[in-house]
Amino acid sequence: MRVERQIGERVFWFTIERPYQSDDSTGQLFAATGYYCESDPQGAQNGVSRETVKQNGRTALFASPEAALEAGVKLVKQRLGL
Repeated sequence: MRVERQIGERVFWFTIERPYQSDDSTGQLFAATGYYCESDPQGAQNGVSRETVKQNGRTALFASPEAALEAGVKLVKQRLGL
């Protein structure tokens, strides 16, 4: 899912996806539990570039797409000092 949000004077795109895991015995992929979020600023200026929401250095997973989006928006606002 891709969502557009205006934060301050800028437009950001947020991509919310499910991670996939592979079955070691068959190699088949299946959706893992949770959702992650990446932010992508339009024009990528002012030192803010595409970023994945992380916790403890690893991609953070959230229970719902809405929770992942909320965390992505919060991260961008922190980076912009809003």
